[in-house]
Amino acid sequence: MQVLPFVCIIPYGHSYCVVLCENDVNIKVIQEVMGHANVSTSLNVYAEVSAAKKHTELSRIEEKFNQLSQVI
Repeated sequence: MQVLPFVCIIPYGHSYCVVLCENDVNIKVIQEVMGHANVSTSLNVYAEVSAAKKHTELSRIEEKFNQLSQVI
């Protein structure tokens, strides 16, 4: 019988969760999928923000402010 090498799967779970966050999956869904007892674990450990996502979100907010300023 061949013994398989040890492979740590934690980085894969981390990557999976970050991808979920980057694709705007509801944080409560992420909490359940990852098996976290508290949503704070999902938010504090896995909800990293990439530079591209940060730029996209800030641009979206800027666009909303510009739309509001045109109305006022």
